[in-house]
Amino acid sequence: MDRLVVVLCSFLACVSASSNFTAYDGHKVYKVFPTYSQAGLLKTFHDLEGYDFWGSYHNVSTGIQEFDLMVTPEQQEYFVKFLKEKNIEYSTIVEDLETVFQAERVQQNSKKASSRISFNSYLRYDQIRTYLLQLVTNYPSLVTVENIGFTYEGRPIVIAKISSGGQGSRPVIAIEAGIHAREWIAPATAVYIINQLVENSENYDLISNVDWHIVPVTNPDGYEFSHTSNRLWRKTRSRPSTSTCIGTDPNRNFGHHWMLTGASSNPCDETYGGTHAFSESETTAYHNYILGNKDRIKLYIATHSYGNVNAAAGGSDDWVKAVGGVNYSYTIELPGGGSTGFDLPASQIARTVSTFFPAVRIQTYLLQLVTNYPSLVTVENIGFTYEGRPIVIAKISSGGQGSRPVIAIEAGIHAREWIAPATAVYIINQLVENSENYDLIRNVDWHIVPVTNPDAVGASSNPCSETYGGTHALSEPETSAYHNYILGNKDRIKLYIATHSYGNVNATSGSSVDWVKAVAGVSYGYTVELPGGGNSGFDLPASQILSTVSTYFNAVRIQTYLLQLVTNYPSLLTVENIGFTYEGRPIVIAKISSGGQGSRPVIAIEAGIHAREWIAPATAVYIIQQLVENSENYDLISNVDWHIVPVTNPDGYEFSHTSTRLWRKTRSRLSSSICIGTDPNRNFDFYWMEGGASSNPCSDTYAGSHGFSEPETTAYHNYILENKDRIKLYLATHSYGNYFLYPWGYTEELPEDWRDLDNLARSANEAQVAAGAPSYTIGNIAAGGSDDWVKGVGGVKYSYTVELPGGGIWGFDLPASRILSTVSSYFPAIRVFGNYIKDNYA
Repeated sequence: MDRLVVVLCSFLACVSASSNFTAYDGHKVYKVFPTYSQAGLLKTFHDLEGYDFWGSYHNVSTGIQEFDLMVTPEQQEYFVKFLKEKNIEYSTIVEDLETVFQAERVQQNSKKASSRISFNSYLRYDQIRTYLLQLVTNYPSLVTVENIGFTYEGRPIVIAKISSGGQGSRPVIAIEAGIHAREWIAPATAVYIINQLVENSENYDLISNVDWHIVPVTNPDGYEFSHTSNRLWRKTRSRPSTSTCIGTDPNRNFGHHWMLTGASSNPCDETYGGTHAFSESETTAYHNYILGNKDRIKLYIATHSYGNVNAAAGGSDDWVKAVGGVNYSYTIELPGGGSTGFDLPASQIARTVSTFFPAVRIQTYLLQLVTNYPSLVTVENIGFTYEGRPIVIAKISSGGQGSRPVIAIEAGIHAREWIAPATAVYIINQLVENSENYDLIRNVDWHIVPVTNPDAVGASSNPCSETYGGTHALSEPETSAYHNYILGNKDRIKLYIATHSYGNVNATSGSSVDWVKAVAGVSYGYTVELPGGGNSGFDLPASQILSTVSTYFNAVRIQTYLLQLVTNYPSLLTVENIGFTYEGRPIVIAKISSGGQGSRPVIAIEAGIHAREWIAPATAVYIIQQLVENSENYDLISNVDWHIVPVTNPDGYEFSHTSTRLWRKTRSRLSSSICIGTDPNRNFDFYWMEGGASSNPCSDTYAGSHGFSEPETTAYHNYILENKDRIKLYLATHSYGNYFLYPWGYTEELPEDWRDLDNLARSANEAQVAAGAPSYTIGNIAAGGSDDWVKGVGGVKYSYTVELPGGGIWGFDLPASRILSTVSSYFPAIRVFGNYIKDNYA
């Protein structure tokens, strides 16, 4: 009997508790897709009883819009009839709202109380306060909790202040959440950020020089009411004397252009703006806090969910920026979920809040840069994503008042390629905080978007495909935002780099790099595919991040210098991409010409085909610099063109910088072997494999599965054959050994014109010896090399391999202190080669 009474009482308690909730039996939720003109018709329903507009999205470039709205049973027949008569597309996304909320209440009630913080259920207001007080007890030197005001019903509005020191002098990031009661994921996100900043030591860098002020629940009355009575309650719980309806939309109550747009004067509406600006105790409390701290607040984030990204006056972010003076003020609309959009399942809380945190990290770092380097860095918002997140761009400039050429870098357009945003942030870090790189920003501005966000390009018409290209070009707000930015800056952008990972270098249409080049007119547009890693290729281990971004940064430095030359000497220099490496890096060639419209003889120089021979690319860059920037060498370009590839094997070159100093080969992977790479200078298809080369994939001189098996050698093959009628001298630059080598490598026999080759090499050697260089040995080489093929197939009479001096421990590691003396003493040989071609072929 007692057991029956207990069960009965429990049942009655549940019934009693449930009876407190506003019932939504029969309420439906519709998703409506009006055109621009039809959207105006829908607005007539905004102020009618029985209609509650929730999320909305508007693609400015196409006019396509989406509205989610709840309709009461009494209005559904009329509403559907209206949609059909006006030919407005729609779908029903929730058949019965009450069923959804009952399931949510069961799930919430099933979670047991715990003294530890958990992100597997939504915390109530008192639970959040309790957790904050626990943090104060456990971390008294790091966390304080203050009351910035009281709600209409008397609940305190608490703020957590996190500071590792500085005595109140440090910049502040202010985060506000829970201003709209039904958006439960917003307080959960705020609590997660607090948890990560305080209890996760890996995030100490975020609080080492910045303070954080976070209000997890700005509207406690409404938040509690949404838990206990009406799941979709949005407003405060104040009671106007002029109406029986309760509450004001606090995010329409801030006093900047109050009631101008997106707000209602009807107290019964969900967007009621109040009797006057700051009529609510909650907004007044926040008003006072912001003004009391405006000199320190540098970034403000208003956290919401289930994105309405349309304009609305009276919002907190507008007021904070305009009146509070906070330059970087954002509203973040977190993802919706569940059936209604606001009822994101508790099972998704941890995933949602944890995936948002990296964006906070990036925003924080950019804020620190803006604070520490205000004359060098600015951060702007170029648009919003579908879910309402801002798309931020970091602009780095040392001066020039917007007149300098721009390098634009975009990363993170494919969500799973995490190394791409890490790379972009590293580049920002190196440009701003490493003074050794000042030369890169002296005459060039950099515009970098670290996280462009979800996929919007590809080659599939199937919406379920990973490469679905959208309903039409620029259908996504992310791509529309970038479209507008590029077109707004196209006259200044000279180099564009789209950063990806785990290289797919196959042809695809609809990509950013194609559009930037073809439509915006940016001459040098590249997609860089960084190395993959981990199990899937996209999950590169965090331990490899630094080496990867170092790899990319080296490539950017080379391209940056070439860009500077193109900008400063546009009539003298062009830079082209002749192909891609195995890992997706562009193989660039610098073409130097003072005229002649492509009719002059060409000297072609190739360097860096063997990765570990670092002095070779340095020499190639020095030759470019001397030909372009030193007017004393004008005679060398007056009647001869120069085509120079500084790094023919970029993958291997970068790998030798970041992982294995003595790496020689490419980085291609064979299906038949666990060993990596091919010796590209044994891969040219002229008497391939007939001397000095190996068929063992693990050998440093492995010649590949067949001639021109490597994309690097194939690219060079195509370039040579397209220009063979003009190329009169070819120099393959290597180290080490002090040699001028000429064909043949496959036989001891000499070419018929060997005396011409030998005499010119000896003249070049004499010139450099006179300048202080060591004397070089003159002879022949191994089979499968580029110079054999260039002479034998390409038909270039004067074809040499130059082995520059060695140094260091292994011979390949010539100390940096000897670079200038080595390359400058070699340049007189270059003059001999140049003058000979000018005198005999021009």
